[in-house]
Amino acid sequence: MILAQGNKLPSQWIRAHVMPCEMRAQRRGHRRSSQAPGTRVWFQFDREADAWPILQQADAGDHWFTIRASHNRRVILPNGGKTYLRTLLDMQPVLTSYPLRVRAAPNRSERVANMLVRACRVTLDFRDKLTRRHFSKEVNVVLARENGTTPAGEKPLAWMLLTNRPVNTEEEIQQIIFGYSLRWHIEDFHRTWKSGACRVEESQLRAKEPMVKWATMLAAVAVRIERLKLLSRKEPERPATDEFSAIELRAITLLRFGKTAKRHLSDGTTPTLAEATLWLALIGGYTGKSSGGPPGSVVLARGLHEVEVAVRALEAMEDCGG
Repeated sequence: MILAQGNKLPSQWIRAHVMPCEMRAQRRGHRRSSQAPGTRVWFQFDREADAWPILQQADAGDHWFTIRASHNRRVILPNGGKTYLRTLLDMQPVLTSYPLRVRAAPNRSERVANMLVRACRVTLDFRDKLTRRHFSKEVNVVLARENGTTPAGEKPLAWMLLTNRPVNTEEEIQQIIFGYSLRWHIEDFHRTWKSGACRVEESQLRAKEPMVKWATMLAAVAVRIERLKLLSRKEPERPATDEFSAIELRAITLLRFGKTAKRHLSDGTTPTLAEATLWLALIGGYTGKSSGGPPGSVVLARGLHEVEVAVRALEAMEDCGG
C-alpha cells in the first residue's frame, strides 16, 4: 500500500497520518483480521515522509514501512559517538549488486546502471526544533547507489531507504528494494483510478455503501487498464488471448478494421498483446507516438468503453442466433 503524497507539507502529513495513526491502525487491524487474515500492510513512502514525527509513528501497530530518505541524518554509534547516515553507510561492505535498466528522460541518459547495495541497522538522532529535545529511533537502512555506469555530467542514481523490514539476508534486502520500486506503479494506479481514466473522485454518490461499491468496481477497471499498459510495453510479444477474451478480440478487430476484421483473426493467428492494445488505443482516440509516447491509460479506457458496448451487441446477436 502507498499513501499518496501530492503537494502536502510535512505539517499536513502529520495531521493526516500521524495524529490518528493509532486509531486507524486499530480499525485496519479489525478489518484485516476479518476480511484478510494474515495480511500485513507495507507502506511505501516517498521523501516527503522523511520527517521525525512520521518516522516515530510509521510502524504503529503491526505495519511494515519503507521511506525514501531525504536527509543525511545524525546517527548515534554504539560507543555513544555520533556521525551522519551517509558517512556510516559508505563504511559498510557491499552486500549485493544488480543491473537496473534506465529509460531516457530529461537530463538522464538511457543505460543499464550497475547498482551496489549496502545495508545496516542504525539509531537515528532526532531533535525537536521547538523544544530542542533529542530522542532516538532504531531503523534499518538500505542504500542502492549506481557505480561505474554514470554518464559524464549526470548524478549517479541512488535510493536510501529507511525501513523496519529485516535486512539480515540478501533476499530480504532485495525485497525492500523491489517493494519500493512498485511505488510508481501504485501511484499510476491511483492516478488512473482517482482522477485519470476512471475519475472516481468525480462521483456524485453520497451514501457510503454505494460509493464503496462503485469505487471498488472502478478500482478493478483501473487495475486492468494499468496491467494492459504495462504488459504491452514490457512483454509485447505475449499472445493477446492472455488478457482479452475471444469475443473482446472480435469486437476490437471489428471496431478497428470493419469489414476486413476477419483477416486479423484468421484461423491459427493470434495477435500479440502489443498489437491488440494498440488497436484498442486507436479505437479510444490514440493518434500515434506524435501524441507523446505509447498508449496511455485515458485512451485505453476510452477504447475499453467502446469495446464493451460492441461485446454486448455481439453477445446479443449470438443469443438471437445471428
